[in-house]
Amino acid sequence: MFSHYTISIDIVSKVYIIYQYNDDVMIKKKGTSEAFKYLLVLFAGITILIFFIRFAWQASGLIRDVKAVDIRETLNDYFNALSSAEDLVTTANINSRVYVNQPDCGKISIGIRRTISNAAEYSHIIFSPAILNERMFVWTKEWNYPFRVGNFFYLISPDTKIFLVGNSKLIDELTGIRKANGACCENSNYIDPRFKVEKKYSVDANFIRDKAKEYNKIIFVFFGEQATTVTGIENARLRSINAIDCEDEKDEEECRGTISFGNNKQSFFAGRPMLYAAIFSEDYQNYECGFGMAKKRLKLVSDIYNGKKMMLERLMPSCSKYGFSIEANYNSLESMYGNMKSLRQSNYDIGGVECAKVF
Repeated sequence: MFSHYTISIDIVSKVYIIYQYNDDVMIKKKGTSEAFKYLLVLFAGITILIFFIRFAWQASGLIRDVKAVDIRETLNDYFNALSSAEDLVTTANINSRVYVNQPDCGKISIGIRRTISNAAEYSHIIFSPAILNERMFVWTKEWNYPFRVGNFFYLISPDTKIFLVGNSKLIDELTGIRKANGACCENSNYIDPRFKVEKKYSVDANFIRDKAKEYNKIIFVFFGEQATTVTGIENARLRSINAIDCEDEKDEEECRGTISFGNNKQSFFAGRPMLYAAIFSEDYQNYECGFGMAKKRLKLVSDIYNGKKMMLERLMPSCSKYGFSIEANYNSLESMYGNMKSLRQSNYDIGGVECAKVF
C-alpha cells in the first residue's frame, strides 16, 4: 500500500517531527534526543555571537578611523590659526592619545590598530614626540630660504623636560639666560619657559638615570660634544648638535650644523627653525620626516620662483644674471646652505635696480 513521509522543523523547540501517513493509521514520531536539541541551540548561539563580535570589531575600527580624521582636523585648526604667525606658543587640547608618523611618515593614528587603512594624513610640517597625549604645547616658527617657505610646528607634552648640555653663548640664548641678565635684545630666539628648558654644563650617566625617574619624558641635547652613552632608559632621548653661526646677532639663514641622534643616525639643519626641530623631534625618523616635508614645500616655492625668473628673462634679458632657481639637491649641508647663500646674495644684488620692479 502506498505511503509517504513529510518532515518539518519546529524552530522554537528545535525538534524534528516526522509524520507518516498510510490508509489506516497516522504515526507521530519524535526523532531527536535531548542532547541533539542542546547542540542545535549551542550552534545557533555561537553563530549569533560571532556575528555580533564581527560587527562590533568593524564598527570600532570605523570609529577609530573617523576619530583619527577628527584629531587631524583639530590639529589643522590649531596649525591654520598659527600659520600667519612668525613666532607664537599656544596650548592645544586634543583629548586623545595620538600616534605621530605611524604607521608611516605624514600619518597620525588612534588606538592600537595603527595601519595605513585607518590612519589620517596631515600636511603641515611638524616636529614632535611619537605619542601626543591629550594636552600639548604648540610652538610655530617661520622658515625662510631666505624667502618665506612656510611654518614649522613644534609639539611637546607639558610633562617633558629638556636639558641643553654644554657651555656656550648659544645655550645661554636658547635657555633665556642672556635675556634674563639683560645681555641680549628683545627679539632674542630663546625657547619659551613653558618648554622647561634648562642649561647644564655637563651630565653623566647617573644624572641621566636619576632625571629619567623624575620626569615622564626627558630630552638631552649636547652642544659641541658627543652625547653621553646610556642604555636601558626608555623615556630619555639623547642627541648631539654641532651648530655654526646660530647666535642672536647672526641672520637666521646663517644658522646651520649637523645632528647625531642617539641611534648613531646623522643629519643636518639649515636655518635656525631647523635647529629647534632637531631639539624637539622624538628621534631621527621624526626629524627626517619633517625635514622631507619641508623640502617638498621648498620645491613648490622653487617652481614659482623659477617661473618668475623665466618671465624676468623674457621681459628684460639683461636681468638673467640674477639667479633665483633652487637646486633640487638638498642631501648635504654644503649644497643646501650654499644654495641658500646664493639666493640671499641675488636678493641683495637685485635691490635698487630695474629688475626688482619686474620681479
